[in-house]
Amino acid sequence: MSKHAYLIIAHHQFELLCKLLTLIDDVRNDIFIHIDGKADHVPYQKIKESVGRSKLYFTSRTRVKWGGYSQIKSEIILLKAATKQQHYDYYHLLSGADLPLVNQDKIHNFFDLNQGMEFVQFQKSKISEIKKRRVKYFYLFQEHLKKKAGILAHFQEVSLRLQELLRINRISNTNIEFQMGSNWFSITDNFAKLIVANEKMINETFRYTKCCDEIFIQTILVNSSFKNYIYERQFSDSLTANQRFIHWSDIGPQDLTMKDLDQMYRSGCLFARKFNLEKDRQVVTEIESRCMTD
Repeated sequence: MSKHAYLIIAHHQFELLCKLLTLIDDVRNDIFIHIDGKADHVPYQKIKESVGRSKLYFTSRTRVKWGGYSQIKSEIILLKAATKQQHYDYYHLLSGADLPLVNQDKIHNFFDLNQGMEFVQFQKSKISEIKKRRVKYFYLFQEHLKKKAGILAHFQEVSLRLQELLRINRISNTNIEFQMGSNWFSITDNFAKLIVANEKMINETFRYTKCCDEIFIQTILVNSSFKNYIYERQFSDSLTANQRFIHWSDIGPQDLTMKDLDQMYRSGCLFARKFNLEKDRQVVTEIESRCMTD
């Protein structure tokens, strides 16, 4: 029997998180949850009651800031907790606002058929120089920026301009090939352990960067022998590369609604993100029904 670990990053929408847990609750799965250190009034008892067949673990917490190194840190916390627990055939990183689109039998069958492949999405065959700026310069204030521009955002912009003038390039003396794509993945035990083993390098390379949760996994993968086991070798923004259906817009992933339902299931993906019960509860109810009666 294959064993999977679900790694979940959650910060709000705990009712939706409980629905996700119910749909992945299975004796073949263990579930690890990282709850944002900024989250208050976490309903731990309700969360625990959503799981009856899986083993459920809460990890240590860190305050996660969008675009900051703390996003990478939360993933490392989850991977370290899971890899220390036991061997898992696959590790699935999800947010607390995601849902599976099919039942656990179909998910396990899919990964059994594709055993050893790494489900990591890549945007393009070569990262652009503009995107490489995320790791090229020091983003000293990224962990402290607010959603609306403020004085720290101004200081960071001044800092970046000075670094350009001084020709600072923190990656100029490395032969690392950088790549990027979606930060949500399904990876094997051996690759998960390689990531954890490279924690020091990850910290040195990606601390004080911007949005590098979309770079560090891809970068480790293409600089290792595991690049030979990427599920989709053609890097082209494919949804099935990491089996996540995401409706992207210029401002990021959009909340999925009933309007997206047919496209979700036509995609052939195993998971979808992201949902919002306040915006459209019906689509969540429909997916729940399909997963339970499939």
